Amino acid sequence: MYAGDTLTLLIAVDNFPAGDGWTLTYGFRKENGSLISFASTASGSEYLLAVSATDTAQWLAGKYVGTPSVSLGVVKETVWRGTMEVLPDLAQQTSNFDTRSSSKKCLDAIIAVMDGKATRDVMQTTIAGQSIGRMSWDELLSARAYFQDLVDGELAAENAANGLGSGRNILVRFGRP
Repeated sequence: MYAGDTLTLLIAVDNFPAGDGWTLTYGFRKENGSLISFASTASGSEYLLAVSATDTAQWLAGKYVGTPSVSLGVVKETVWRGTMEVLPDLAQQTSNFDTRSSSKKCLDAIIAVMDGKATRDVMQTTIAGQSIGRMSWDELLSARAYFQDLVDGELAAENAANGLGSGRNILVRFGRP
């Protein structure tokens, strides 16, 4: 979900049809306490969630934990618990906005240290409670492998979301000689 995009969902919740008078409300909270909440309207037996682009533009980027709940009178039931990630609206960012993931930033910092091209700020970067400028070569190799796996997983997930291959399948065609 990108901040500044319109959010529209049609949701069915078993055992709590909107047509029976139930209402569905979502509440998501970020680590720093920021709250996102929105309610649905009934659409037959389903719930229609519609949040305007103007409203989502106010959402701070980051991961949120939340729960949707249904209510009818004094009865309230939590129907799910999960996370939602709000990504920044790139068109609204300054020209020096860094689009890399935190995993990619760590990987790049580790590689800069290994290549001897790290700035003072990079040398002071802390990973797992240790400054990367003070890591041994073996620790740097291990950290590089770990963050490379994370970055590769992010790329595979992005490719899958965009309908592209992960690069891990090897296609073979068999035929008669």
